[in-house]
Amino acid sequence: MSKETVFENLKNFVTRDSRVRAIGTTTTAAVDLDVTLFVTQMSLFKNTDWLNFLGDYKFTETKLSQEDTEPAHLKMLFDDGTEVVLHIAPTFEKRFFVKNAHNQILADKDAAK
Repeated sequence: MSKETVFENLKNFVTRDSRVRAIGTTTTAAVDLDVTLFVTQMSLFKNTDWLNFLGDYKFTETKLSQEDTEPAHLKMLFDDGTEVVLHIAPTFEKRFFVKNAHNQILADKDAAK
């Protein structure tokens, strides 16, 4: 699965799941795609079953959070060699969201309202 397809699938998930408040990306040469999901309920993301919609991949690194204030970290390798790092971070206030160079929140669901 290409990094573009993975990102599109994650964006689609974000639009359907009210627990995710925002999505952000980081450009890095270390992996093909580095994504952070900002969530309101970390307890719901203490497992990886919800990632089934991404298709075939294997974890090369995992750090699932046991605390609601610590981010989870998942490194995935897809069948075509695409490497993705997914961070799942708690957020309780908008000031903690990642912003772009123009100081705009990335993909905030409330921004369109």
